[in-house]
Amino acid sequence: AWPEDGKVLIRALAAGAAPKLATMMPSRKPIDSSATTAPSDSVPPPPPEAAAAVLRRALDLGYTHFDTAALYGFGANESLLGSTLREHRHRIVLASKGGMFRNAAGQREIDGRPEAIRRHCEESLARLQTDVIDLWQFHEINYDNDPDWVIDRGALAEALRAQKEGKVR
Repeated sequence: AWPEDGKVLIRALAAGAAPKLATMMPSRKPIDSSATTAPSDSVPPPPPEAAAAVLRRALDLGYTHFDTAALYGFGANESLLGSTLREHRHRIVLASKGGMFRNAAGQREIDGRPEAIRRHCEESLARLQTDVIDLWQFHEINYDNDPDWVIDRGALAEALRAQKEGKVR
């Protein structure tokens, strides 16, 4: 359980962190696109053409909510979605995640500093080839100390700033 018995979530919602997706209603559950670039650390990704074909087929089947993260494939997954789904942007919901990255040694690291969160957002926008991310989430909020990096270190404030700037819905 999070400290303060859930008050952290209430504070975040009161600060305006709730996603404003009510008007976007995706038609089906999201497509987790992580396997299109790196299903796991030990399994190589499929060829880019095959991965793009999977995404196009999902569109054909009526999927409109695509979930990715900067962490997946060191950004390759966001780039794949950006190039494959760019012409369909008006009819899909793009969800991504920031706040975690892989360092040069390939290890996952959390960085909730405002300047890192801003950089993660800008890099995701560029790779996704869009001017707005419909749902931007913090990656890996699983432990009791995670609200520390989200709220206390300024990650949430920076995400809200990106929302005010129209970069995140």
